[in-house]
Amino acid sequence: MARDRVFPTNMGMIIDIYGKAGLLHESLLWVKYMKIRGIFPDEVTMKIVLQVLKDVGEFDRVDRFYKDWGMGRVQLENLEFESVELDSVMASMSLKHFLSTEFFKVGGRILPSKILSSNEQGSNRKPLMVATYNILIDLYGKAGCLEDASDAFAEMLRLGVEPDIVTFNTMIHICGSHGHLSESLSLLNKMEEKGFKPDTKTYNFLSLYNDVGDIEVVFKSYRKIKESRLYPDTMTYRTIV
Repeated sequence: MARDRVFPTNMGMIIDIYGKAGLLHESLLWVKYMKIRGIFPDEVTMKIVLQVLKDVGEFDRVDRFYKDWGMGRVQLENLEFESVELDSVMASMSLKHFLSTEFFKVGGRILPSKILSSNEQGSNRKPLMVATYNILIDLYGKAGCLEDASDAFAEMLRLGVEPDIVTFNTMIHICGSHGHLSESLSLLNKMEEKGFKPDTKTYNFLSLYNDVGDIEVVFKSYRKIKESRLYPDTMTYRTIV
């Protein structure tokens, strides 16, 4: 592409590939490359970066990157890691050399009209994809930040982004795991009102009633799984046992 002077306008796919290969540091170097080239990540690329960071448990960095993106900026210091193994350092050094030289030695830069700078993008942007909110809600839930998860859910509804079954399942489990079982049941009803049929994962949240000693509700959820012609998963059987 560089040789033929075809310059990328976003790097989401290659960031995703490196992330799925377990090369976190190398993956994030492509984000730095975008910054150097003056390419501001669109929501798809931003979502991929969030997923890469979430998969390795970098919850704080996810939150910071997301909020910075909303303000129209990418802070490179949020992509720096202090503890890196030697092999990874050597790999990163090699890739850094590539990023800083390979795309430039063939000549030419992206034309100014092609640069998606943060100024052109503006600030205070909000995601418009349900997949982005699903990542954020799951992240906040796993980090124990129930209020942040609820705020993200409320924000997507306010912006007219329709939740899907993943959104509802995640919110139901987050509320239930924090002891708010009545809110989980309310979300279950809302989910059915929206026309989503509960799946096995949805019903498994009722296993949380086992923690408070309400065994009848647990068996009721198991019967619903069978009546709905769904297949109990490992979590279902573990709860019943």
